[in-house]
Amino acid sequence: MKSVEVRKDRIRSVTRDLAHAHPVNDLALWSAGLTFFAAIGLVPLLMEAVALGGRIAGESIVRERAAELLGALPNSNSAPAAMRSMVDASLGLSWPNIALLLVPTTVYGEGFRRSFLQMSLDRPRRSTGWRGRLAFLPIIALAPIALLAIVATVPFVAPLYERGGWGLAAGVVVSFHITFVLLTVVLGAIYGVVGTVSMNGRPLALASACAASIVAGFLHGFVLFLAIPISWSAGFGDLPGVGAISVLALWLYGLHVVVIVGYRLALVLDRVSS
Repeated sequence: MKSVEVRKDRIRSVTRDLAHAHPVNDLALWSAGLTFFAAIGLVPLLMEAVALGGRIAGESIVRERAAELLGALPNSNSAPAAMRSMVDASLGLSWPNIALLLVPTTVYGEGFRRSFLQMSLDRPRRSTGWRGRLAFLPIIALAPIALLAIVATVPFVAPLYERGGWGLAAGVVVSFHITFVLLTVVLGAIYGVVGTVSMNGRPLALASACAASIVAGFLHGFVLFLAIPISWSAGFGDLPGVGAISVLALWLYGLHVVVIVGYRLALVLDRVSS
């Protein structure tokens, strides 16, 4: 009975601390701020992953698997076509171009570190930006490995998506778990390396898994959203591109809310377990 009460107290403590992250914190503001940093660094990060993945596994393999995967996705909007263009451009990059991409890509790491600071009791320093950028380099190195793991599963998952019906349902289940595992590793690396506080492995892994499960759901929800036959610019006077940018920004904002709360959860779990 005593152990049960202790567990209940810990759950209440975690819930209370998670709900009151920091007296001066504005989760919506810092999620929007991280989304701004992502607008600068996310596409270069994806291009780095594709370019380096092509160097490791072969450009033809990455191109073929990417075409197979994107061909299995709904094509009601222009997102798959834009991703194809990005893959083609990435695989055509030279080594100097790949190195130059590090400049905008590491900006994303600065955004993570600044937003994570708001979830802890640390204060920003003059070197906060550069610390975040340098700490993000291992994440950039991890990106092509995660990409190649996805590429390796495409011949199995893409046909399930194209089959429809129960095959589609099975494809979603399989791809969700693959994405969940990869995101758990990536988020654990981001929280542990880019984050501002050193944490024990168990709370870090648990918080990363919790955040990864929700983010994986967001990603698959976006695939479902692609299948809706409506114009993304319908609410913006049908101006070309405006709706797509706004929808993607809102989607990224939601993802970043989950990622930031996940980091706060890791901090709280680490404090409770110590």
